[in-house]
Amino acid sequence: MHLVIVSPFPPSITGIGQYGYHVTRSLASSGLFSQLTILAGSGKDGQRPNHLGLTEIDYCWQPNSLNARQTILSRLKRLNPDLIWFNLGASIFGKSPLSNLSGLLTPVSAARMFPTVATLHEVVELADLRALNAPGGFLAHLGARLLTTIATHADVVCLMMQHYADWLAARGVECAHIPIGAYHEPELLNESDSFELLFFTTLAPYKGLELLIEAFTRLRSETPHLRLTIAGTTHARFPNYAHDLKTRFKGTP
Repeated sequence: MHLVIVSPFPPSITGIGQYGYHVTRSLASSGLFSQLTILAGSGKDGQRPNHLGLTEIDYCWQPNSLNARQTILSRLKRLNPDLIWFNLGASIFGKSPLSNLSGLLTPVSAARMFPTVATLHEVVELADLRALNAPGGFLAHLGARLLTTIATHADVVCLMMQHYADWLAARGVECAHIPIGAYHEPELLNESDSFELLFFTTLAPYKGLELLIEAFTRLRSETPHLRLTIAGTTHARFPNYAHDLKTRFKGTP
């Protein structure tokens, strides 16, 4: 069976791209497929490998390009796969609404020709769009509903969160709940002498950091040696948030 995977892919460092890489690596070693081809999306920078083991990688599209859909569909017709897996995020095909919408129409077109599976990392229709700083104003909710409609044209839709799966199943969408899990076997480290908490994420207002810090402050009254580390990177839509957070909580142990 020939499986084609459409996904962002390293060297771009994105959560969806990393997920696509690790799942592809596992699928390649599963023995379930005679051939795997990745139609990969990545920026122009960084070294691009052509193969991952026996898996062929074709970096045929780029985010923010209006011809991504045409390019992917052309490759799919040439490859004639038995199955296509789309690894989808809300803004996978670009930051501009036009390029992103054009790209997200790809699974709809592909589903008319091949069996398809789509993994949705977000259901934007269920999100707080103001907290996400989503563009579009009063049209944003209509756009979110359109994204859900487009993405659920696949034969099977996979969701990371049970809440998403239940919500779509109640609306007649054939879906499966596949928790994201971990990419590697856990490694047991030496225990610390103190109690430590680690919050690791892209830093954005909707992540709940303020609530975490409030809870941590209360817990320290009972466990004085408790330590909290907040680690990660700046979120593209909230470039000043990390700095504002440090200023706001300056002096908090």
